[in-house]
Amino acid sequence: MNKLILVILIAIIRLQSIAQNKSESTYFIELNSGEKIVGQVVNYKTSAFGKSHFEVDGIDYKYDQVQVYRNADGYYIKDSYGGYKPRFYKREMFGNHIETYVIISTTYNYNGGGVGGTPGMGAMQSSKYHYYKKDYGALKLMNYDNLKFDLNDNKESMITLNKIRTIRIVNASLIVTGAATMFYGISEMKKQDQANQDLPPGERDLSFHPGIFIGTALVIAPLFTKGVRIKKMEEAIRMYNK
Repeated sequence: MNKLILVILIAIIRLQSIAQNKSESTYFIELNSGEKIVGQVVNYKTSAFGKSHFEVDGIDYKYDQVQVYRNADGYYIKDSYGGYKPRFYKREMFGNHIETYVIISTTYNYNGGGVGGTPGMGAMQSSKYHYYKKDYGALKLMNYDNLKFDLNDNKESMITLNKIRTIRIVNASLIVTGAATMFYGISEMKKQDQANQDLPPGERDLSFHPGIFIGTALVIAPLFTKGVRIKKMEEAIRMYNK
């Protein structure tokens, strides 16, 4: 009897797994009305000269009609976070309580005119922004302060978040120390310039004070901890979803 129950439980688990995998591989768009349209091929198409739209098995749907979609690129939801016009955010982590989303914002940086009146050059710059949703709540920016509020009922998650707090304290110390070191280096450079005025051109010290380079390195060092902080936040969310 016990063996029969065990076999039945294993069969149920396998069926649930198959159903979930099938659901995750199904491509569809969900309209504002709640209607879900399933297709073999779902494409989100943008045009510099026309309006963005969706195409499901060759049939077009307006951008404004769609609130959720899944295609070969992933699962997306539409949201107007921060007062922006509605945009689609890609889900990165699925969870029982919390899901994470990202959006990549691309901007063009133009550096003005070139030498001799020639046209200036520019470059595309992309930035990745991380968000999350808890249960059926609103989309929030994924940062330490927001997660501290939403994960405070899970001890393991809070232990992980406290590691981010330590990183923030270290980063703040680096910035303060770096700024002070840069200020010291600049002040020494001013003294050096004054001393150079009394020397012949060939004997002047034109070197930069090392404090400027050291201070700059300390100030920008916290920028390289962003990836670590994001991984810790994602780890805290995974613990919460257990």
